[in-house]
Amino acid sequence: RAVAAEPRSLARRRRPCSLAAALAMVVSAARDLDVSLQQLGHRSATVRQGAARRVRLFYERAGSALEILRRLSEALGSNDPARRHGGLALVNELVDVNEWSRVGTGAARFCRLLRAVLERSTAPDEIALAVRTLGHALRSAGAAATDATDAELSRALEWLHAETPAAAGRSHRRLSSCLIVTELAMRSGPQAASAVAARLHEVTAAVWVALQDPLSETRIAAIGMLRSCLAIVSQREGGLGAWYEAALSRSLAGIQSYHPEAAAADSPSSSASSSAPRPIEEGGGSSGLDEAHGCLCALSELL
Repeated sequence: RAVAAEPRSLARRRRPCSLAAALAMVVSAARDLDVSLQQLGHRSATVRQGAARRVRLFYERAGSALEILRRLSEALGSNDPARRHGGLALVNELVDVNEWSRVGTGAARFCRLLRAVLERSTAPDEIALAVRTLGHALRSAGAAATDATDAELSRALEWLHAETPAAAGRSHRRLSSCLIVTELAMRSGPQAASAVAARLHEVTAAVWVALQDPLSETRIAAIGMLRSCLAIVSQREGGLGAWYEAALSRSLAGIQSYHPEAAAADSPSSSASSSAPRPIEEGGGSSGLDEAHGCLCALSELL
C-alpha cells in the first residue's frame, strides 16, 4: 500500500523486492502474531497487556481480522482464567480500532463474545473486568451501538427478574446484571444512560432482588445500581419525590422484618465458624440477615 501511494519517480528508484523476501516477511509477521496471541494466556498481566497491544497493531497494519477473532473467541471460552483475562485485554485494545468502533456490528460482535464470559464466569473480579470491557466497547461505538446497548440492558433485567434471591447458584448472574446496569447508566455514554432512564421503573424494581442476594459482592453491586438510579432520578424534572419515599419505605420494611433470634436458629452453626471464602455457586438461599444487610446499605445510600 505504501509503495502504491509513492510518486512514480520514487517508485522507479525503489529497489525491487524479491518474492522470497516478501514471503519471508509474511511468515515472520504471522509468527509474531502467533507468539502474541499465545502470550494472551501468560500468567503476568503486564505480558498479557503488551501482547494485546501488539495484536492490535498487527490488525491496524494488516487489516485481517479472521484469525484474530478466532483466537480471541478461543481465549474467552478457555477454562484457563489467565487466557480469559488475556482475551479481555485484547477486546479492550480492539474496540478502539476505527474499523470496529465506528460501526454497530463491531460492538455487537464484541458484546456477544463478552456475554459468553459473563454467562459462565463465577469469579467476581473477572465478572467486573468483563463488564468494564463491555462498557468500553459500547462507549467506543457511541450512537452506533444503540441496538447492542438495548440488548445488554434487556438481558441484565431479565436475569434479575427471572431469579429469586433463594435461587442457589445464580448469584454470579445477578452480580453481572447489577454491574452492567451501573456501567450503562454511569460510564457508557449518554445513549446508554438514556436507555437506562427510559426503563427506570424496571431497573428500580429489579434492584431489590439483588439487595437480598446471599453473596455480599452482589448486594454491594446492587448498591452501585441503586446509586445510579438515584443519579438518574435526581436529574429528572420534579426530583426524587415519590420514588425516594417508596425506596425509603421498602428499606425500612426490610430492616424491621428482620428478627435476629429466628435467623440465628435457622442458620447452620458451621457457617459461622468457617473462615474459608465461599464460592458463588455454594451460596444458599437468601436469609433474613442478607435482606436486612441489603436494606441497611440501601438506607445508607438514600440518606
